[in-house]
Amino acid sequence: MITPTHVNIMLDAKTNNTLDASAKRNGRSKRKEAEVRLIDHLERFDEMGMGVKGRDKTDK
Repeated sequence: MITPTHVNIMLDAKTNNTLDASAKRNGRSKRKEAEVRLIDHLERFDEMGMGVKGRDKTDK
């Protein structure tokens, strides 16, 4: 079993406001919203180069 961890980050004001608004729209705490969005991002994008998983990066 993988042990959960905590990650602390600094956000600029614009990103913080966007995250806060998104959390409110989705009925989640800002912490939970950040968690859900980070997991989604890491699952959808590859580790190198930010390409979408399963898609050729040369496709435009």
